[in-house]
Amino acid sequence: TRLAVLQNPTSARQRTSQRTEQWNKMYSLLIEYKHIYGDCLVPNRSRFQPKLGIWVSTQRKDMKKGKMQPKREELLRRIGFSWDAVDPRHVPFHVRIQQLTEFKEEHGHCKVPT
Repeated sequence: TRLAVLQNPTSARQRTSQRTEQWNKMYSLLIEYKHIYGDCLVPNRSRFQPKLGIWVSTQRKDMKKGKMQPKREELLRRIGFSWDAVDPRHVPFHVRIQQLTEFKEEHGHCKVPT
């Protein structure tokens, strides 16, 4: 609370420092993720680092709400962060069903090669 900050400013600075440290740690993990996978489209339930997907979602929400610090926004932009949560490789389910139906009509089976 505000009163607590006034009563103990050192504690407030420590919390801010801890939040900054945590943000930097997650940002480093995002850079590592991009190095491995080639993009910043981390799934919410990422096997790479379970909390990273949630953190990425939070960054998008903060940006939409106007809460993103300009320095952080710039850091994310530099690494090609996608502000849109939709993975461009994602194809909606109904489209895939239509493609499967067409495949079956043409080939007589649903054993689509990978």
